[in-house]
Amino acid sequence: MPVIELYSERLLREQGKLPDILTYDAFSEKLRRQLFYAFEEVLGIEADTIRNQLIADSCVRFVRFLRSRHGAEALHPPLKSGSYEGQDCWRDLKAFVLNHPNIPDLLNAVQSVAIYFPDKAAKTGYSEDVNRAFNFARVGYQLEGTQIVRIDSTYMHADVVKPALMLLNGPEWVGPENEFRTALEHYRDGNTKESNQAALNALESTMKAICKLRGWTHDPGAQAKHLIAICFDKGLVPLYWASAWSGLRCILESGVPTGRNKAGGHGQGPVIQDAPPHLASYILHMTGAAIVYLIEAHKAMK
Repeated sequence: MPVIELYSERLLREQGKLPDILTYDAFSEKLRRQLFYAFEEVLGIEADTIRNQLIADSCVRFVRFLRSRHGAEALHPPLKSGSYEGQDCWRDLKAFVLNHPNIPDLLNAVQSVAIYFPDKAAKTGYSEDVNRAFNFARVGYQLEGTQIVRIDSTYMHADVVKPALMLLNGPEWVGPENEFRTALEHYRDGNTKESNQAALNALESTMKAICKLRGWTHDPGAQAKHLIAICFDKGLVPLYWASAWSGLRCILESGVPTGRNKAGGHGQGPVIQDAPPHLASYILHMTGAAIVYLIEAHKAMK
């Protein structure tokens, strides 16, 4: 079954109205129902009806499997415990997905569907449905094959993204804010080279905005290296800090801009060059942290 993006969902994504920060400890009612519908697709069950004995047997075995893993007579008491009838098992599973408060237990069930029914999951696009639901709910988990993965290690941390977006929320930062949000969108969509380019554009635009606010002149086409040099020369970044931190200048000049130069900012030649997700994640983190520092330093500077 193909993954279909509804108009309203596409509109939210294109308008940048989806939350930028991932959550991990709460599933909304909408997300729970979407996950349950994905379960239904795999098991071939509609509403609460067990349509044939084969489906009934599959449901019973799966619910028994989950009960045994949880060491419980029922997934979600006070439903009838210990029952192995298809209807009771299905209602137990539904109540569990829609109401159970423990997120790790729910993630176990999501993962178990892919493990227990690999062929059906592949045929119905189960992983795509689950990951799409997680993405729009901004829940920081992903189903990769038969494994649930927490994606905070490959995504933006809240202590970088949120402060950067908050600091960029103003008319003087319109350009870099748009570019940073574009970088986030590209990263979510898997367009890592485009994400690198947009993130680094945001860094350059932030420094240009600071130069404009401070009346510091620079070449209109100045790139990161020249702009960083201005920030050091004007005291926005004290030189002694660069030495103490083994070269903040080196981090900004080499850690971020070089990534763009080698994996997204210029022609890639006759062979397609990959920009792996871990590189894009690193560049987004470095860029966000640099933007936070530069704006905070600008505000503190007399």
